[in-house]
Amino acid sequence: SAWFGTRRPQVRILSPRFFIATSRAGPATGTAVGSLLTNSRFRCWTHAATAAKRGKPSAFRACPAGRGSQFTDSFFDIEHMRRRYGDVMMTETTVSENNMLKKEVSMKYKAVIFDLFETLVTEWGHKKYTKNEMCSDLGIARDKFDMFWPENEKRYSGEISFLDSILSICKKCGKKIDDSTLSEIIDKRIRTKSLCFESINPDVYILLDRLKAVGLRLAIISNCSSEEVKAIRQSKIYKYFDQVILSYEAKMQKPDVRIYKECSGLLGVAVENCIFVGDGGSDELQGAKLAGMKAIQAKWYTNQLPHKRDNIDGVLTAEKPLDIIHFLEINGKE
Repeated sequence: SAWFGTRRPQVRILSPRFFIATSRAGPATGTAVGSLLTNSRFRCWTHAATAAKRGKPSAFRACPAGRGSQFTDSFFDIEHMRRRYGDVMMTETTVSENNMLKKEVSMKYKAVIFDLFETLVTEWGHKKYTKNEMCSDLGIARDKFDMFWPENEKRYSGEISFLDSILSICKKCGKKIDDSTLSEIIDKRIRTKSLCFESINPDVYILLDRLKAVGLRLAIISNCSSEEVKAIRQSKIYKYFDQVILSYEAKMQKPDVRIYKECSGLLGVAVENCIFVGDGGSDELQGAKLAGMKAIQAKWYTNQLPHKRDNIDGVLTAEKPLDIIHFLEINGKE
């Protein structure tokens, strides 16, 4: 741990880039506040952190792993500590112990709204129920299946269920299908969609925990069909959100500006006080901007795809989930 002051009060980490430390030496009390770059384990990787002092405390004393080096005035040099002692492990505490970050954020943004697939979860790296497998189960040639499948994109706006879309394709292809085969196809679709929620990037959960800890409202807007609704609502991540807007249920889909405004209304937050985070599929980021939200492109999953998605002009880019925290700290006073 890193300690400041002769009586060793803890450093309190509010986020990967923000901390507060207090020092009590005799009757005087000092508070140091600064920013530092760390990874998810709170290791210091930065140069000097700026500190502000109140009162007239004794000089701060940094003691990594029980060893110390004296720093005076209003600065303590984390980089010097790193060079001399190696990486300094900072102790984490809950944001509720200190409201400094909450005050920074609350001046501008009140809610963060997420896309689901390729933002919170990814379909890559999991077993999929492919079109070829579906065609095999249905006994329909792939070329015939593909002729009618695009028509069933209406299932995302709630105009047709996944079951009805399969029945429609079978009818147009002149193929009769029994109830047991239909049930098996739907079960396979739900099971493979559920796999997406079993290997979520751990930093996504850390991000959600921190956003909730500082009082931000959280929501999902996802373009999804009927069978995906069940997988989403049964997932562990579902409970993190104050509102979940699923296009199949809402009868509208991204990038329709109405779905963003519907979400902000249910959250009780003005659109200009909302951030939308998504990978950029379905022109969702442009839709968010047109609705009046701040848009951030999420790239932590798409960067792992065989063909990486280019940065989208006119929006901010987050390479890692915790980059969202950094954005809030820098822009909270806008």
